[in-house]
Amino acid sequence: MPQLMQHSHRQAVLLWGDLAWAIDQLDVKSLGHCFWYGEQAPLTVDTVAANHVTQKLGQQCDSLVVECHQGLKPDHLATLLGTLRGGGVLYLLLPDRQNFKGFGLYEQRLATLFDRDKQLIYITQGDDQSLPTPLAVKKESFELTQGQKDTVEAIKRVATGHAKRPLVITADRGRGKTTALGEAIADLIEADEKKVVAVISMNRRSVDPLFDVLKRRGVAEGAVQWMHPDEYLSQERSSSLCVIDEAAMVPLATLEKCLQRENRLVFSSTVHGYEGSGRGFVTRFAKLLGSYSNQVKQIQLDHPVRWANDDPLEIASNQWLMLNAKPDEIDKCVGVTIECCDKTSLLNDESLLRAVVGLLVDAHYQTRPSDLHALLNDPMQQLWLARDNGRVVACAITIEEGGISKELAEQIARGYRRPKGHLLLQSLAQHSAYAEGLEKKLWRIMRIATHEQCRRQGLASQLVQAILKEAKQQSIDLLGTSYATDVTSLAFWQSQHFKSARIGHRVDASSGAQSLQMLLAISKSCIADVEQLHAQYVKDLPFRLSDDLSALEPAVVSALFLTQSASGDIDQADRRLLIGFTEHRRELQSVAPAMQRVLIAKLSHAATEESTALSVAIKRLLQRQTHQQVTQSEGISKSEQIELLRQLFSRLIANS
Repeated sequence: MPQLMQHSHRQAVLLWGDLAWAIDQLDVKSLGHCFWYGEQAPLTVDTVAANHVTQKLGQQCDSLVVECHQGLKPDHLATLLGTLRGGGVLYLLLPDRQNFKGFGLYEQRLATLFDRDKQLIYITQGDDQSLPTPLAVKKESFELTQGQKDTVEAIKRVATGHAKRPLVITADRGRGKTTALGEAIADLIEADEKKVVAVISMNRRSVDPLFDVLKRRGVAEGAVQWMHPDEYLSQERSSSLCVIDEAAMVPLATLEKCLQRENRLVFSSTVHGYEGSGRGFVTRFAKLLGSYSNQVKQIQLDHPVRWANDDPLEIASNQWLMLNAKPDEIDKCVGVTIECCDKTSLLNDESLLRAVVGLLVDAHYQTRPSDLHALLNDPMQQLWLARDNGRVVACAITIEEGGISKELAEQIARGYRRPKGHLLLQSLAQHSAYAEGLEKKLWRIMRIATHEQCRRQGLASQLVQAILKEAKQQSIDLLGTSYATDVTSLAFWQSQHFKSARIGHRVDASSGAQSLQMLLAISKSCIADVEQLHAQYVKDLPFRLSDDLSALEPAVVSALFLTQSASGDIDQADRRLLIGFTEHRRELQSVAPAMQRVLIAKLSHAATEESTALSVAIKRLLQRQTHQQVTQSEGISKSEQIELLRQLFSRLIANS
């Protein structure tokens, strides 16, 4: 072990026993700069509270102590492991093995992996064994690796070369990508002090290494501005260079707005880790980038700078947390079988588990290490697999909600109680007065993931139908789903006969979109409930569009109305008003109410209309945007907007 550490490798030590005993084994004075995650940290160390883990991003330590007597938090461990420099030691303070396994299948799996790893150091209470301490390893060098040097030059080309040629930088943790960003920005400002550089990230501490470089290079404080994505979007200025760090943490909708605003962009993302899946991010983001530019440059940094190559702890933690899981290799999908997978089967088949996690990572770039923990340990979650000759081609995750007593349901509806879980039904109880729903049994479909080689073959629909069939057999009352609103997802769930019940008031921080909640009634007692919820949702939508949904994309607005059947003839009074607008040049404001009524009634038909005209109609009449706001977003003048509206409503009148 000392030999490993002398080669700048990191080491893991597992202390099995009482927490007090484990702490007594540690010589705090010899731990160097120590991060201690837990409630029993000595006063002399840097304590990391559970809700402050992300504040350690960008920082480094010589030793890391993680208390696991209340279970292991995978997301927190993944985050903190990146702070441990080469030559450092991870101390996992664990209860006795039986108690640890008692937490759940996830911990049973970890215990098995621990047993197989000969690089780990085990110390059990009662053993007479000394603990290794961190070595005094040289701090991070200012000398860049060749990969970092190449990255610096690529960043500078984005800022000084042809416009609209974005750069995407990906790397595992500890590869020095943020440092490379800092060096490139410093070079650019030294060459031209007037350059305006914006650095965007979800967390300021994550870009500390970047600003450390700027400080070391003598770049004036304030020359480079850090902004949270929301702050950045609230401003109208553009930059000489816009850098988005840990882009996989930023909602895709926000990234799209950055692409629309900026001509010179650099996106940086971690491939595996707490940030979500950079691999899934690149896969999904590539489509968006392709529509923006055909000159996208990609760089991947492979050589670690915080620790040496083939670091035993990096290899081990990737296995523990499945940070590098990949889906099965598939050329094409021939025929599938669908089954609900027993959790014990997952525990006993590591390759199957890896294929499932890899599939979820690729399909949902916000997949985190904690999702694996929940998949194995949460008794309410079920995994549904679609397999082709044993290979996983698609999967779905459901979670059971409801079955709550009437008394507790009423307390939840009134806002007095908020028990863990039951996300969908609690939301409908509090916001849509559907307290009785909490007494029903609902399966919420949380995730559906399809292999990239097998998409658009109906696998997702087959999974939903298999879930529905089993739900009927188990006397489940409702199926439900809640997802970030987008046109494609909405069309899918509508095709499965789910009905919209509620759209969220706030934009979700991870997706950048409102959550849409949809239901499918199974039991006869719930059919009327779902119809009533949907009717209320439809009735509220016009007001919502002029209020909290005023920024919703017009395409999404159209999709939200698609389940409504078009009405019959237009009211004669409204028809006369519209003819006055379309043929006799009557002012928009005098007929706007009639236009709004007709647009709502005919929106399912209007959805086939030319997109710009329909966007203008939705923004002006439903979302009550000013002509100046529409000019800014659509790039057309007030007079052009009026003309498009006249043409659109002429067609709607003629087709009614």
